[in-house]
Amino acid sequence: MKFGYIETGQDGIRKNIDLLETNSKFNHKAFGKFDFSAILLFKTQIALGRNYFKTASGKDTSNLVSKFMNPATITIGLGLDYQPNKSTSINFSPFSYKGTFVTDTVHIDQTQYGIAKNRKSLNEPGISFMITNEFKPIETVTIVNRLQLFTNYIHNPQNVDVDWEMIATAKLNWFTDVRFNTHLVYDDDTKTEEQYANGQPVLNPDGTKKKSARIQFKEMLGLSLFLRF
Repeated sequence: MKFGYIETGQDGIRKNIDLLETNSKFNHKAFGKFDFSAILLFKTQIALGRNYFKTASGKDTSNLVSKFMNPATITIGLGLDYQPNKSTSINFSPFSYKGTFVTDTVHIDQTQYGIAKNRKSLNEPGISFMITNEFKPIETVTIVNRLQLFTNYIHNPQNVDVDWEMIATAKLNWFTDVRFNTHLVYDDDTKTEEQYANGQPVLNPDGTKKKSARIQFKEMLGLSLFLRF
């Protein structure tokens, strides 16, 4: 779970990060370093999420784009898990399902998550690929990488969903760490409005606002205080 707010002089206090996620994997010995594997990945957010923008008159406003379980994403997969060593796991699930759900379509526009206007869910059969690795260049530094890929068998299989997170942790003493975290996300089904430099929306030939999928990237540097017991 990740949750936080940020305050800036220009924009005031706004939600900066909001993630509730659980990743489960069940393995059964197959042969050599391969296991039969089943994965269950779940992701949503906790608090209300808003998109902030200016009206044509220049007034600051916002609209609701997310809340708890809206959207919620679940991925289930069956396949093989390969572990070349104790710090690396490579999971390939050719029989996978990814579901994206928005139940409150009254207050939230589900089409921005790839869901049709008359539906509350997007169901995708496809392939899931996941790599996790923990690397220690020196004793006091740990670098963890997690890469999740998914592609739809039926609709635009060339457009791969990407979720890549890296966490580098350096121990300062017994109760303090320095942590550097990067997170890159790309989902072809999640569309955002294109805007000109002045903040005005880009329009399609029919007058509707133009939307496209974009890479989202976040980086964070901070101190971690913790207790061991």
